[in-house]
Amino acid sequence: MKTAIVLALVLTGCASLPQGVQMTDGERTACAAQGCSVWTREELEKLIGLSALRGFEAGRKRQGELSL
Repeated sequence: MKTAIVLALVLTGCASLPQGVQMTDGERTACAAQGCSVWTREELEKLIGLSALRGFEAGRKRQGELSL
């Protein structure tokens, strides 16, 4: 019975697999030259947050050194 249900879903397209990551020719060329990786949105947000925090901390340390 389970096989019949799975077969019915496959035939109707409900169980089709996603196509995966797609890239343009320009992106493919850049990856070949520089290397590339896939980041999740969560990973990028964490990276941006850490970068902003480090920049803020560096600015606080140099607060007395800067003259306007």
